[in-house]
Parts: sequence; C-alpha cells; structure tokens
Amino acid sequence: MEAILRLNEVEYEKKGLIHRIWISICVVAGLVFLYTCAVTGMMDREYKLEASASLHMRSSAGTDERIDENIELLNMAELPGIAVTEGAERITILREVEQANAPEVTRNVAIEKSFANPGSVAEGNQMGGHGDALPAPSVCTVRLHGNGGAPELSVHQEQISDVGASWTKPRRLGKEFSGWYLDAACTIPYEGVEEGISELDLYAGWKDFAGFISDARGYLIGCTSELLVADGIFLLPVSPDCVGIASGAFDGVNESVLELYITANITEIEEGALDSLKPLWYIEADPANPSYYSEDGVLYHRNGAVVKDPFTD
Repeated sequence: MEAILRLNEVEYEKKGLIHRIWISICVVAGLVFLYTCAVTGMMDREYKLEASASLHMRSSAGTDERIDENIELLNMAELPGIAVTEGAERITILREVEQANAPEVTRNVAIEKSFANPGSVAEGNQMGGHGDALPAPSVCTVRLHGNGGAPELSVHQEQISDVGASWTKPRRLGKEFSGWYLDAACTIPYEGVEEGISELDLYAGWKDFAGFISDARGYLIGCTSELLVADGIFLLPVSPDCVGIASGAFDGVNESVLELYITANITEIEEGALDSLKPLWYIEADPANPSYYSEDGVLYHRNGAVVKDPFTD
C-alpha cells in the first residue's frame, strides 16, 4: 500500500512540473510576440516616409532633385508626429534612403499632394482613401508694392474674408492709380484671393491722367487726343498728384478753348503755360486753390500779380 501511495505522489509531482514548464513557455512566447510587434511598429513609422510620393526637393542651390517612391504607401502611411505640422506646406524627411544607420538628415521638400498626418494634426479624425487635405489658412499676409509710387511697401495680415478692407490707394506724382496686379509689369490684374493662399504680393498699376501727359513732378507737359474740352470749357485733372502746368504743355491744342477752370490742386503754373490756348475769353479759379484766385475772368497769384488776362493778351 505504501508503494502505491508513493507512486501516486511521484506522478502528481511530475504533472505539476510539466504544468509549470508549460506556463513558463507561454509567458516567454507572449513577451517575445509583444516585443516583436512594438519593434515592427516603430520601424514602420520611422521608414514609411522613405516610401513617400514623388516629391520635388529644393536644395540650397535652388536645383531640383527627385525622390521617386510609392504614392500609395504615402497615402496610407501613418507619419511620425513631428513630420507634419498644422497648415504646413512642407514636410521633413527624417532619414535619407539607404542610410538607416547614418545620423538623421533633415530636408525640406515642396509637397505636390496635400494630405493629413493621422499621427499629428489629423489625429483622431477618420482618414479617407487618400487622406484629408490640410486645413486652408484663415489669415493671409499681403505685401503691397508701390511700383514707383508711395508707400514703397506696405504689409497687411488679414482674415481671408476681409482681404483688401484695410488697403489704401498708393500715390504717385503725375500718375493715376489703375489698380493692383499680380506682376510688376502690370499684365495680370488682381481679382481676389484664391482659396488656400496664405501669402500674396501685389503691385500698383499706373496710368496717365485722361487727356494729358505728366512728368515726375506732377506737372502737365502735354496733351493727347483725349483732351477734355466740353462746350469750349477746358477741364484739367482733379487729383492731388497733378500739381502744376509746364510751359508749352498746351502747344498744339487745336480745339477752341473759350473758358479755363483752374482746379484747387493746380498750385504751380509756369510762365507762358496758358498762352497757346485760343481764343481764351474767361478763366476761373477754384476758391479753395491756395496759390491762385480769379476775378472777372482774370487769373491772379495770391499776392495780386496777374498770371493771365484773356482780355489783354
């Protein structure tokens, strides 16, 4: 009987040992599995950028190189959180291809395809088949270039919906502002801010006063075929950037000028500048003119000296 009991004890201890060994094996296998998953995930996140879409890389020398890789992998990649920031137009490649053991190298590349990074700015959002676009900027920085006028440059940071609300017209002596353009040569008119634009450079356009040619001083120096004479009344430009009349400016005027109205902005009239206007019968000056006044059709300096008397000249 004692032999049978001893045999049972040995058998029980044997089964217990086997059970403990099996539990140990399962624990070790589970740890190995979890470690493998963690390492694989880290490597996947670190190197999926190397399978990015075809991107144009801008080097410091201004030349273009290409990194040719797989667009589909980029669309599905879960990029490292530091790779893309909200509203960014550039991404950073953390390692160069085939240099996994080398020190990290950063490059700025202009992306040709917009996408959101589920590991950063779009974290928590549901990704579509090819990713969600980065949110459009809500503020636009506009640089207004005087293009020969003043101010030479003004910078405005405005909400997209309010772009243009704070602008004032630039000024240029002898010219009239004709609007804003996208190029300095004034060939592409500005027609509004396009969606997604965060920075904008605009250039002032300029034209001559209708019917006249002016110089950089703001003086009228000649006339064009669009000369403004209505019912014999000669109409001068009304603009703070037209300030005077040069001698000989009206030579060659073939239309009959019976009356001349001197606007408040004309503060300098060179000697003999009105002599070619024929047959001039009457001159009137704006009462707000700081340099001239008129009386009975005669034009005077504010000091009382006669400038032009149509009845005696």
